Amino acid sequence: MSSIIKVNTFQDANGNALFSSDGSGNVTGNNLLKPAFEAYLSSNQLITAGADTKIQFNTEIFDTNSAYDNSTNYRFTVPSGQGGKYNIYCALDLDTTVYDLQTGVIYIYKNGSRYSDAKYRSHSTNLIDRITFGQNRILDLSAGDYIEIYANISTSASQPQISADTKNSFFGAYKLIGA
Repeated sequence: MSSIIKVNTFQDANGNALFSSDGSGNVTGNNLLKPAFEAYLSSNQLITAGADTKIQFNTEIFDTNSAYDNSTNYRFTVPSGQGGKYNIYCALDLDTTVYDLQTGVIYIYKNGSRYSDAKYRSHSTNLIDRITFGQNRILDLSAGDYIEIYANISTSASQPQISADTKNSFFGAYKLIGA
């Protein structure tokens, strides 16, 4: 035998609405995947070969809580009262303009320190000029914690850059439900 519970609104112990249903299966809520943002690089960003460089994702696609700074610090900061588990994701289009890409690293920084990285390493006999790759991590974050994306590209001669071609370079995050 099964039971059915019918409600329109789910609330926390303090009476705050967590989410609600319109009666037709459509669920809305203040805390469903919020805060959330996604931003991308609107133009190519030159970086210094062999140096960790913060990526300046300057164009927001969305930002539910105004928690991403797309003009000064290029970072996501967890708003007050929004600590929990977050899905952090990013991808970068590493471009050397000639066939001399040796290594490429994408770093997720948490509170100014390296947290994780994704690496590409070429074989010396088979160098490429461009690659797009990324990473995705789930992090425990507290209010005030901030996340930034850095890159490091090693080349033999060319000026490396992060390409903005077709929005291949992007950064986003969202709070996981129930976190």
